[in-house]
Amino acid sequence: MASSQAARNTTIMIRKLSEFIRNANALTDVHPGDFPPGPVIVRSINLNRRGPTAVIRLDVAKPPTSPNPDWARVECDRVQCHVAFLDVREFRLEHWLGSGEAEAAVAPMEPRRLEIRLEGPTMRCSFTASDSVTVRHVSAYRSSEGQDRQFFASPLDRRRFTDKLPWIDERTFYG
Repeated sequence: MASSQAARNTTIMIRKLSEFIRNANALTDVHPGDFPPGPVIVRSINLNRRGPTAVIRLDVAKPPTSPNPDWARVECDRVQCHVAFLDVREFRLEHWLGSGEAEAAVAPMEPRRLEIRLEGPTMRCSFTASDSVTVRHVSAYRSSEGQDRQFFASPLDRRRFTDKLPWIDERTFYG
């Protein structure tokens, strides 16, 4: 009995979300292999009581490994996406000074749940969620000063958002 209790309390930390993303093909063309490939820049966290869900808009701090030709032509060096977590529980945002770099840590839990931790100098956030993670609104941009144009991967996003991030009240984008 004591050994099964000890095994239950042991958490194996996994740094990458890639094995839990159900539509991983949305990212494999841009960043093949593990995702995220290093630290991320957390831009926003959107909570929705339906589900309940948490959608984290983040930038991959490394340039795309294999950018599509349009992104390479305009020298995009950052990839941004939304990572949606379903059935969110135990949400804690203990520190938020705005967007900034963070390490993402994922720990599998039973049954079919994840513990998510995002920690960096400007934020500390943790929650549990379903182990079915979705990536949406993949785009790229140049991180140089004054560059605000987004180049979306999805044809639907390109038509709807015309190369710019929509206003923060656009529920179909941020929700």
